[in-house]
Amino acid sequence: MVNVTREKAEQNGLENVVTIQSDFLTEGTGLADSSSNYAMLFNILHAEQPLSILSEAKRILVSGGKVGIIHWIHDPGTPRGRL
Repeated sequence: MVNVTREKAEQNGLENVVTIQSDFLTEGTGLADSSSNYAMLFNILHAEQPLSILSEAKRILVSGGKVGIIHWIHDPGTPRGRL
């Protein structure tokens, strides 16, 4: 998916899309302090150390930046899950 996203961004002339593949839990984001306006986190309740993920999001956010958190619950009755 990283390659597909990179290719689609290039095909559409999007210069503000940067794709990064890394082990977030061991390497962090690799982004500078206060470098992002928004961070999106998915299923952090399944992580062994969810607070470290939140701390990394806080570190990269500018003052007043926002974080969105989605927790996906698998429910066979609703294949796309539910919130």
